[in-house]
Amino acid sequence: MAGKGWSNPDNALEGLVNDFRSRCTKVYKEDANRVQEDAGKERGIAEGGYGRKQIQELIQNSADALQESPGRVEVVLTSDHLYVANEGAPFTDTGVRALLYTHLSNKTGTEIGRFGLGFKSISGISDGPQLFSRSVSFEFNRAQAASVLSAELDRSFGPKDVPSLRLAWTISDPLSEFRSDDILTGLSAWAVTIVKVPLLPGAALQLSEEIEKFDESFILFAPHVRELGLRDEVRGDNRHFSSVKRGSRITLTTEDGQREWLVVSRKHEPSDATLESAGHAARRESVDVSWAVPVTGKAGVGQLSAFFPVKSDLTLSGKVNAPWKLSDDRINVIECTFNREILIDVVPQLVVDARKDLIAEGRYGRYIDVLPARGRETRSWADSVLNEPVYSALRDHRCLPDLDGVLRSPNSVKRVPEAVDKFADQWISVVGNRSAWVHPDCTTNNERRSKVERLMQEIPVSVGRVLHWLQDVVSASDAAHSVAAVELAAVVVGAGANAEKDVRDAKIVLLENGTLQQPVQGRCFIRTKPDQDGAVFVDGEVASVTSALESLKRLGITEFEDSGEMLQLLADLRKNGTVDWDRLWVALRGSGVSRVGSAFDSILEGKAAKLVHVRNGLGKWVLPAGLMVAGELLKALKEDGAYLADSDYHAADHDILALLEVRSRPIRSSTHAHETWVGKYWSEVKAAVGDRMKLGIQARDNIRIESIDSPLGPLQNLPELSATNRMALTVAVLDEIHTPRVRVSHPDVTNGTARYVAPEVWWAIEHGMLPTALGPRPVGAVFRRV
Repeated sequence: MAGKGWSNPDNALEGLVNDFRSRCTKVYKEDANRVQEDAGKERGIAEGGYGRKQIQELIQNSADALQESPGRVEVVLTSDHLYVANEGAPFTDTGVRALLYTHLSNKTGTEIGRFGLGFKSISGISDGPQLFSRSVSFEFNRAQAASVLSAELDRSFGPKDVPSLRLAWTISDPLSEFRSDDILTGLSAWAVTIVKVPLLPGAALQLSEEIEKFDESFILFAPHVRELGLRDEVRGDNRHFSSVKRGSRITLTTEDGQREWLVVSRKHEPSDATLESAGHAARRESVDVSWAVPVTGKAGVGQLSAFFPVKSDLTLSGKVNAPWKLSDDRINVIECTFNREILIDVVPQLVVDARKDLIAEGRYGRYIDVLPARGRETRSWADSVLNEPVYSALRDHRCLPDLDGVLRSPNSVKRVPEAVDKFADQWISVVGNRSAWVHPDCTTNNERRSKVERLMQEIPVSVGRVLHWLQDVVSASDAAHSVAAVELAAVVVGAGANAEKDVRDAKIVLLENGTLQQPVQGRCFIRTKPDQDGAVFVDGEVASVTSALESLKRLGITEFEDSGEMLQLLADLRKNGTVDWDRLWVALRGSGVSRVGSAFDSILEGKAAKLVHVRNGLGKWVLPAGLMVAGELLKALKEDGAYLADSDYHAADHDILALLEVRSRPIRSSTHAHETWVGKYWSEVKAAVGDRMKLGIQARDNIRIESIDSPLGPLQNLPELSATNRMALTVAVLDEIHTPRVRVSHPDVTNGTARYVAPEVWWAIEHGMLPTALGPRPVGAVFRRV
């Protein structure tokens, strides 16, 4: 029933109102100048920053009453009255005191307003506001205050000479007030507190404009206001806002429909020095700072807010709400330590807190759009302060979404090269290594790329290569992914910059032997006959896909018919001693290792290793003696390029290289007996064993050394290798040696068998290295020769 609960006011609160009026009157009697002083203070408030924000201030007071019990606030404006009603808690002792005193407030933390100053601004639009609460009701009246003070002070005061909001009188029968006012009656049916403001002439139009411009984002930072109604009977307008909070999401409903917002908050305790900067008006031991950003729609310019927008735009999208220290006009954020600390220490952490929600449902590009723009595009002092700290805070966390939307550290991902941006949709559906790349949606335009670069600015190389972009498609090394990579390569090869070189270097073509080869003419072939021999034919499943076959041909991968060209080139080599080496290797690959071996024997008469050149790691064509294949044992280090076969060029040539004695591990072979180091070993054995057997100079030539005719090799280049590869080769050699000492004998010496260190062990002791706790160390420094 309307009016229920309004008839039983708190007697103590009524006594407080009456007692304050008496004490205030007494103060004025002791110093009549205080009347003029307080009247001036009221005028200053009404004409200052609060002067055109009465509805904001009254709504803020109503919102504070809902702190413990979320509910409804309603504003009604007629041509001669303003009403603001709310559910929640009724007036308490501290609340009454805050309204009666000029600079006293019950608000110490999460409440919106401070010091009751906002309520005092009503004096600019009314001479007699009434406050109805279920705990106490009272009213102010400027004319009555002038009459009382004139009588008490024995002076003549006109209404304009006295403060209107200092002397209050209790309303003993609020129900009688309701009966004479239909709007009050309606509001009293549900409200706990109602402020009724009789308006001065002209005030209604000003308030109507305030209602029209009212920013609905207020509810985002006061979620305990579940419903807010603004009924303007002056303009015939009716605005209604409501919110539903689920976790960090708030669905805000306005006259324009629904919009979902992400709202994150942190409680901040300002430092002592910062509190001094805040001054008395803004000082709070603990402040709530919030950031609200729309979940959908264009990410536009952001703004600072003190529950209502202030003049301080940001390039960080959304609204940043805090109890900022403001200028006297309540519009501008002051440049001070208090505000700076919030901008630097708190707001960036809110962005960090929100990053997972910002990328939800695949909104990766919009997440980047929300971040601040480059520093030279700042919108305000606050924006310049906030800009870099946001990026700095994000860099310390996983802040860039990978291809599956998982946030990764900036140093663990690469940005997709611009040359292949337009192929992102096709690529992202097939790429296998999905955690290594920033999601392409984050870099679809220059502004987004610029922001991602700022997040990755501490990374030496932030942009990936087309080479890796393609190779990551075949991280699974199956036919389906090879098909996808080949089709991408065919369209990317002409994308400009270094794209073609990277395409040619990318190992993406699956071969029949299960390895991956580069899409370079002559490195692999399309099989045309089942009986064709060779290890460099494109996998049958790949070649059976029409689109992949067409892509291979566009990349220059051709069919190979027979071995005729190989035979002709080998004949030319035998005759002239040189040929087009690249053309020869193309022909060798297409012929198969069996035919190549036969041709080496028949045409080159077993001298292939002395005629056929191999491309080394420095890109030079050289005879194969002494070369090894990197991968299984040795690393393809640039500093060792002169001693290694080119691992990219010869990636599919291992069987043919073996025919030339070029392998990945040392083996025993008679060809290695001719290496220079073996001759040095002979010389040392002859000297040492010859002295022991007391042989003459010529007799020493008949010394026989076990296994010397087939030593491990190639080892000639051991002293020249980098420490890493010298260590790896030394370990491999020692692992192969089962008897570290060999028999040495002479036919003319009875019982003249001696033992001497094996040749490979001798060479390893002379120039090898072993891994130790102190790093690679020479073998001779680790073991003593005996």
